[in-house]
Amino acid sequence: MRVISNISGKTGKFGYYGATALISLLIVLQVYKFWAADWRVLVDEGDAIYHAMVIKTITETGWHFVNPHLGAPGVCQLYNHPGFVTWDSLLIKFLGVVISNPIVLYNFYFLLSFPLTALSALLALRIIGVARLPAFTV
Repeated sequence: MRVISNISGKTGKFGYYGATALISLLIVLQVYKFWAADWRVLVDEGDAIYHAMVIKTITETGWHFVNPHLGAPGVCQLYNHPGFVTWDSLLIKFLGVVISNPIVLYNFYFLLSFPLTALSALLALRIIGVARLPAFTV
């Protein structure tokens, strides 16, 4: 609990976390060259087509469990499929209010996942007591 109180108590540490997010964002922008990319083209990383389908389902129907446009002879039902979790679906739903194109939304979500992962790892390492510099470099 000591680390959490230190994090919330000092504003200087927010810059530390902001720098972590910014550096991870700059690295992913450099690696994937997003500044020159067409955001309407899917970044094909592994299960990109599946995730694009789920994002399109969320933007069109409101949630990801049932897609009336997929599945024959009925509809695509993903009730028992361990794909998306509620946090991801909520974030995509809120981002979908601003970004209407599902592929652009997928690419933005893909890009956003890197700083969010870096922040999560940094916070977890700081909570378990790892010093600032080693936690920052991980």
